[in-house]
Amino acid sequence: MSYKQSEEKITFKKIIFRGSTFSILERKHLKDNKPKYYLFNIENKYYLSSLYETGENNTYYFDVRDDGKYLLKFNEDGTYKIEEL
Repeated sequence: MSYKQSEEKITFKKIIFRGSTFSILERKHLKDNKPKYYLFNIENKYYLSSLYETGENNTYYFDVRDDGKYLLKFNEDGTYKIEEL
C-alpha cells in the first residue's frame, strides 16, 4: 500500500485511551510507507498503532488489533476526542 505523507506536524504529545496513557511518537526513519506518527505506551513498553491521516487537519485514525478502528481528533484548545468507527 502506498502512503502519502503530508507536512502536518502533531503538537499534542499524549492521549489517554482505554485507561492507559499513550505517547505520540514520530518515526525517525520513514520506511515501508508507514505513517509518520504512532501511539506507544512508554510505561508498559508496547506499540498500539500507527496514526493514519484522514485528510482533515489534526484528525487521524488508528486501528487496534481485535478491537476496531478509532478516529482521533485534536482540537485547537489542546483537547482531543476519540470516536469508535
